[in-house]
Amino acid sequence: MIKNYLVALLVCTSISAFAVDSHARLDINGIVGKVKLTLNQKPAKGVGYNPSWLKVGKDYFIYTLSARLKSDDWEDFEIAFTPDKDGFVILNLKGMYYKPKGKKKNIAVWTCWDNIVIEGAEIVNGTFDKLDKNGKPEGWITKPENLISKDGNKYIKVWFNSAATQKIKVKKDQKVTIKAKVRKL
Repeated sequence: MIKNYLVALLVCTSISAFAVDSHARLDINGIVGKVKLTLNQKPAKGVGYNPSWLKVGKDYFIYTLSARLKSDDWEDFEIAFTPDKDGFVILNLKGMYYKPKGKKKNIAVWTCWDNIVIEGAEIVNGTFDKLDKNGKPEGWITKPENLISKDGNKYIKVWFNSAATQKIKVKKDQKVTIKAKVRKL
């Protein structure tokens, strides 16, 4: 009896030791078109900034990360930024980067995205419901296996190495607000 209890305790401890918090990550990249980006609003209780770790182009890039996603219930995600000129920026929906100490490769920490709405610019297929002939969400660069269809609803699952990407057109000094639903997988 005690042996079974100790084995169960060890298994539970091992699982929780390897559990990683999930966060929704959205990178906005204006480097190619040299569109400088000013962050107006970071995710609630999350982080957002022009990353100093980028040696070149930090003013053209915004990194945002939600607060820890607490459950598999959908949560609101909202950020806002302003471009300094007309052009295109790339949205990268991701999960957070996680590489365990002592490991050579990062591991997948999945995050789900749905119902993306943009004010101040246009997004294509923010609900992921329209599919192209290859079964991928129209308007998005992603892998077909990242699309989830459940109970008649489609959404996307991503992690750091398997993002969903879309290029959007922005206008000088026009604030862009991005709202979405996110959850852990």
